[in-house]
Amino acid sequence: MDFNKIMAKTNGTSVAELKLNPDGGQVSIGAGGLNVNGTITGTKVYNAVYNDYAELFKIDKNDPIENGKIAYACEDGYVHSQGDPYTAVGIVSDTFGHLLGGEGDMNDPNYVPIGLAGRVSVYAPGVKLGEFVAANDDGTGRSADLDKDKGCILGKCIGKDPKNREGYIYLLINIG
Repeated sequence: MDFNKIMAKTNGTSVAELKLNPDGGQVSIGAGGLNVNGTITGTKVYNAVYNDYAELFKIDKNDPIENGKIAYACEDGYVHSQGDPYTAVGIVSDTFGHLLGGEGDMNDPNYVPIGLAGRVSVYAPGVKLGEFVAANDDGTGRSADLDKDKGCILGKCIGKDPKNREGYIYLLINIG
């Protein structure tokens, strides 16, 4: 089959299929939906399952940070999996819908996307709906004391983790 051609197939149910192969990538639209081998760029996206704005931060390869854990700024220029709660910069995200500037490349294991705004899952066992969440020093969150935790609050719990993982909550990020 020659790609870059539009073809109509009929197998009793009248299925139309479009396949393109520009510069080695592949796009196909058919009964199974849209399949893209490459990057999709659009001016608007509706009903997306992604929820936060993130930025890439450089990590120490000897100190990986899991998705849903808090990242801390350190004087060595890297973000780390543990640190002073007042240096928490955000939550490692695998659900970002928009990746802001920053440095690095998503394919580079020396960088990690940190959720800075929006909704993200975070490991914060025991936190309840409506409570503010503060950073601990070990990459986890906890219920915040609004009088004592100014400066290390990450946001507000808005529900259960969408993936129903034990100990994780859904957080509306509001760092301050």
